[in-house]
Amino acid sequence: LLPRRPDLELRAQKELLRVAESISPDYEESSPGLCCIDLGGLPNRAPGSHDALKAFLNSNCLAPLQLEYLQAPTPDLALLGLHATQQFPEREISSPKEIKHLPLNFAACLLPKGARQGFFELMNLWGIHSISDFLALDSQDLTQRLGVHAHHLQQRLDGKSNRPLNLHRPSPEFHIHYDLEDPAES
Repeated sequence: LLPRRPDLELRAQKELLRVAESISPDYEESSPGLCCIDLGGLPNRAPGSHDALKAFLNSNCLAPLQLEYLQAPTPDLALLGLHATQQFPEREISSPKEIKHLPLNFAACLLPKGARQGFFELMNLWGIHSISDFLALDSQDLTQRLGVHAHHLQQRLDGKSNRPLNLHRPSPEFHIHYDLEDPAES
């Protein structure tokens, strides 16, 4: 194993954000090395336009940086799809039905860290192994037994909840420069 290189990781993250901003000003820095970009308002945004997106990404990033992408109707489905890229070689999820075959543990990225503990063990005890099994549970019963996080997860996996992106807006830099005359000599 190679040791971590925080300086290179920071450089790669900055490069990723630069590429994201060159595509659209509406993007979310989801986690280190991962961002979601809202392509909805862009011209030429059509299903199947991922070849143009791939060409753009490859031509606009530094050589050692390999970018992965996936188009989906909601940020949560895109995030889930990126965690299961082998399942989506076409790099596109057009509806929530396409993710139902995935194991439920892929949805861990959509749960807050505090809510993950014990959740998947409990689902295994209940015999819930896939996303489709989880979506088949009654929403009201699920909320009463496991709380609001489980309800929100079910809504997000079913594509019924489309959370807004937590937009990355770098704080503007403010520089002030004074050009003063030379001091008066007496």
